[in-house]
Amino acid sequence: MTRPWRAGAAIMALALCSGLAWAGEPNKPGVVEAAGQTVRYVARLDETVLTKADGAPEARLITPVYERAGPRARSRPVLFAFNGGPGSSSVYLHLGVLGPRRLDLPGDASPPAPPYRMVANAETVLDTADLVLIDPVGTGLSRLLDPGQHAAYYSVDGEGRYLARFIRQWLAQHGRTDAPVFILGESYGAMRAVAITKHLILDPGPTVDLRGLMLVSQSIGVHETVQRRGNLVGQAVALPTLGAIAWYHHRAQTEGLDLQAFLDKVQAFATDDYLPALYAGNGLPAARREAIADVLARLTGVSAKTWLANDLQISKEAYRRLILADQGQQVGRNDARFTGPLGGEDPSTKGLTQAHAWAIDQVLGQEFGASAKDYRVSDDPQPSRWIYARDQGQRQAGAGDRVDPAWGAVFGLPGLR
Repeated sequence: MTRPWRAGAAIMALALCSGLAWAGEPNKPGVVEAAGQTVRYVARLDETVLTKADGAPEARLITPVYERAGPRARSRPVLFAFNGGPGSSSVYLHLGVLGPRRLDLPGDASPPAPPYRMVANAETVLDTADLVLIDPVGTGLSRLLDPGQHAAYYSVDGEGRYLARFIRQWLAQHGRTDAPVFILGESYGAMRAVAITKHLILDPGPTVDLRGLMLVSQSIGVHETVQRRGNLVGQAVALPTLGAIAWYHHRAQTEGLDLQAFLDKVQAFATDDYLPALYAGNGLPAARREAIADVLARLTGVSAKTWLANDLQISKEAYRRLILADQGQQVGRNDARFTGPLGGEDPSTKGLTQAHAWAIDQVLGQEFGASAKDYRVSDDPQPSRWIYARDQGQRQAGAGDRVDPAWGAVFGLPGLR
């Protein structure tokens, strides 16, 4: 069941029953200048209740929705979008990229700090498509109603299944079953997008006119590049990233090369010398090992001694704490331009959560006429709670291992691009 939230006693009763002290104003009008045109839209919060076969409610999804105002063309696309995690709300895509208003963040490496401000987003997608921002259960205002269904919702495959159900329900309730559908997932959300697509194709239900997937900072095949110990390809693939960080912080011996030329040099070394050396393992002659470590030191700013002590393998997570350790500093995990004290919080995320919490409070109030009192920017499921494997008894391997087989079904979908 999907419906817009209405003002009045019925809303408050539902809100209080679910523990959410908020209510939305339906179809609140707004306007934004985008792509050289004036775009008038309506904003609302939709409630979608997912039920079991006997009709008992399992979960409630509350989704911010923006639709262009006026007569609706049957061919107007609908974009379903979400961030990653798992455990992140859609707040970052909503208020940073896709929505009609965005949080104004510094363009340099300074952390956001009050006073924050919202600005019109001239690059919103609303000139082209209507927008449904998905907050998975446990994030935003969406909640799991039946704790006994935890495994069915907090897992790669289960999440893909229930979000495919959600998309079908939303399209049917709002008369959009003929609309071209696009799905956008960021980071872990790329895996989620593939899992959803698999269930849209294979599960019974109305046909969805799925036209495309947008994978932002995508994580498909992450098992090939993630820096697990012994993942030699991952080590080599990551070396240009370490080189770029060293170049930015003036720790690399760049020989006067600009960034692109320097990275070309690092890439060539990673492919031609570093990866073969890693594959040689204990068979690599000592002199060659020392020569490789010397080059790594020049390219990354971390001493040859440290590279040798780590068997020529330093993860990105370790590297961000090593590169400026002599200054008592670390660089950011998501944006290495940011620096902060060793042992402190990740400098690239410092202040971001607080800034986005402020921003969603502003937007829910001003765009939707709702309260953000119970909005969760994130609900990080502990590794023991999030199920990557289809069989709970299996080892919790990388999620990419579980999702990749779905690509066969995805590529077979007519019209998908």
